[in-house]
Amino acid sequence: MKNWNNCILVYDGERMVDFSRDYKSALEKYIGEIRHTPRDRVWYDNETGVCFGHEQTFFTSQGRESYLTLPNLFLRNRVWGEEHVKKKFGRVFQHGTVRKDSEVIYLETPEVKQITDRHLLLVGAGPSMQGAVWDEKKYDFVWTCNHFFLNERMREMDIDLTVISNEVDITEKNKLFHDYLENHNTIICFENVNKQMGELQRFVDKYKERCVFVHTRYRSKIGTIPRLLCFATMLNPLSIAVVGMDGLKKTDKLGGFASHAFEKDKIFQGTFNHSLYRQHYVILWDYVLNKLRKDTTFQNLGEGINGNMSTDISKKEFKVDGE
Repeated sequence: MKNWNNCILVYDGERMVDFSRDYKSALEKYIGEIRHTPRDRVWYDNETGVCFGHEQTFFTSQGRESYLTLPNLFLRNRVWGEEHVKKKFGRVFQHGTVRKDSEVIYLETPEVKQITDRHLLLVGAGPSMQGAVWDEKKYDFVWTCNHFFLNERMREMDIDLTVISNEVDITEKNKLFHDYLENHNTIICFENVNKQMGELQRFVDKYKERCVFVHTRYRSKIGTIPRLLCFATMLNPLSIAVVGMDGLKKTDKLGGFASHAFEKDKIFQGTFNHSLYRQHYVILWDYVLNKLRKDTTFQNLGEGINGNMSTDISKKEFKVDGE
């Protein structure tokens, strides 16, 4: 019986896989939420008594969803699909090749594609970024996100790609950000961003073919690095090591200070639900390991650090040292 983060896999997409207790009521509520008989994997949370799974989308489960749409609806969805991406990025990005399938729409360039069959390090801003032992020189490529340039260690590194979302000021006022980009060949990948068209155009004109975009169907409540992990896995690197992708500690409080490696004195805001985070890390790794992965191996460099919500999963599912 698969048990991650005190959540049990009870339905494998075709049949019940655990009959050790009665999940009927919780499963019925889940079916009522997604509005059809489950066609994908369903988990049961022992702590909250609820079922959750891969068919919770923005259209059925607002506040609990891990995805924008179901896979077969993604590209043609009028709100979140191909037309949405064209409207947001089409006029600005005129280089590279747009790739699209039921899981992602992105602008492919040689610099993005080159992680295939190589070793990748993903660096997030969670507490394990500073609390874990890791060496970026062991990897072929380093990807990160958002305010990485505020961290002294990160400023000294050659970052190959950074995802930029709405929270980063991309105007010239953000001198530290532009100083870094002007002194490095970092690829800037826009994701989950809603900038003014003129502002975005000026930025892309300045950095030209170093700018790309990605739009994943996966859209949980647990942050940017999990989405970047999904995208990277789709490109089939040999290995992905992750540090700074942690989650919440039980002592964290909404409105309190976050243990953030990039932004000092950052305040917790937005979604704040420890059980939801636990569930979404279960869905994340179930998606990555059982749906996206081809040959990639994984390593959780933050394993065992307080607040790392992948620890229970990586101990059970990852091979030692990511080998």
